Amino acid sequence: MKKLSPYLTFAGSIPFIACAILLIVGVDSVLALGKTSNILATYGLVIATFMAGAQWGNHLAFKYFSVRKYVTLIVVISLIISVVQI
Repeated sequence: MKKLSPYLTFAGSIPFIACAILLIVGVDSVLALGKTSNILATYGLVIATFMAGAQWGNHLAFKYFSVRKYVTLIVVISLIISVVQI
């Protein structure tokens, strides 16, 4: 069986591509979801949070506590920056 991660990566990029196309075409809002720019920003925040959590989980397995402390700090700062930008 092939790995599932490349397919999930491409599937996760579909909303980004769809919102970019909608913005290029000039569609300002989607009926049930709201403004296209807000959809793009919110989905970007969700993906950034997911990726940060995955990185955090991977780095918690480090043997040295000092490394874990800095990774945690970097993840939290990046999430705060993502939220502030929305």
